[in-house]
Amino acid sequence: MRRGRVEPGRPLPPSRCGGHDLRVALERQLHRAPEQVLEGGGGMRNEQIISLDLSKTGPGEIVTAGQGDSSGTTITAEVYDNGEAADLAGSTAWLVVLLPDREHYYRGACSVSGSSVSCTVDESKLCSVAGYTDEAYFTFTKNGKTFSTERFAIEIYRSALDGQEPSENWDAAVDDLIARGEAAVSAANEAASDANGAAANADEATDDANDAAANANAAAELASAATTAASGAASTANDAAQSAISAAANIESMIRESLGGLSDIGDIGGALDRLARESCSGGIYVSGTWYVKSSAVEWDGTVLTVHGSRPDDGRMHLPTTRCRGEDAYELARSASEAVSTMSATVEGLLESVGVLTSAVRSLALAAGSYPVVVGETMYLRGVTYSSGRLTVPAASLASGRMLISKH
Repeated sequence: MRRGRVEPGRPLPPSRCGGHDLRVALERQLHRAPEQVLEGGGGMRNEQIISLDLSKTGPGEIVTAGQGDSSGTTITAEVYDNGEAADLAGSTAWLVVLLPDREHYYRGACSVSGSSVSCTVDESKLCSVAGYTDEAYFTFTKNGKTFSTERFAIEIYRSALDGQEPSENWDAAVDDLIARGEAAVSAANEAASDANGAAANADEATDDANDAAANANAAAELASAATTAASGAASTANDAAQSAISAAANIESMIRESLGGLSDIGDIGGALDRLARESCSGGIYVSGTWYVKSSAVEWDGTVLTVHGSRPDDGRMHLPTTRCRGEDAYELARSASEAVSTMSATVEGLLESVGVLTSAVRSLALAAGSYPVVVGETMYLRGVTYSSGRLTVPAASLASGRMLISKH
């Protein structure tokens, strides 16, 4: 590491040359860390330590950087507030430099620890213009307030080998916004693709449910014919009832199996939610639900704040929005509505099958001879229970088993 120094031949501003300022600067020099050199081994770095004051007083500092370096220059500053060590904890810090051409600037993110701030610069940007600038400083934002240090100088040495790109503004915050925007576009395209896939799955589930409904109608007709035949003979009614119950059970199994495909409805909802959160500028309204980006909503435990909304006649007007991938969204919403309608239809169909099963069972009980076996249940006449004893008519005991004859 190297210390800052005052550039010979460049006078300091008058405000930095007063007796009080000189005394404060000398006191800070006495408390500075020991001077260090470039570290050896595999961890070489050009770290330069300076002292700066938020009161904008001091003798002035200077650091150096060279074109052609790559992530080798770290500027560390001990920051004071009127001569006392500043508390930088919780602050967002930036290094701001007006480049030597006096037209472009560089801004890089920094880290803070106690009263120290450190920034490892990108030389390809900071050193894009060789020369001298005395407009370099750190800014700190905390609790809605922003402070800056006194200005210091940077001498940028020209590279004899590397040609530099034309100068322009270099802002780490702007670069981050551009990168996040590109990521959001990629995520929106992926969400639109997911919505298309979910819509296709929903169409397939709709076809399966339609087939199940057709099978249910056919089974209902068979059950009706069985009921008519049962009215003519008790034994025929019993057989027909059991056949109808078995058919209804098979129908219900088929319908529930086809309904398994309806789990793709959840995929549609997830895809729509993702589309709303990652590809829309504000929010999106889908089937009675308004999806709003989490970055646009704040909740402090008592008050819900939706940025971009406004009151009007006692109602909240949510921010308007425009989304990419509208075609995918419209397709997914139509598929979701169709599947919702189909799901309600199939649920009604299941209820009808349950009623059919109950009716056929009652028919078997009323018209058949006894005992009657329906599924795993046996129905008997004249059974009584008293004083802990069950009495079954026409029953006999043989080899330790109960035999029940028809009656």
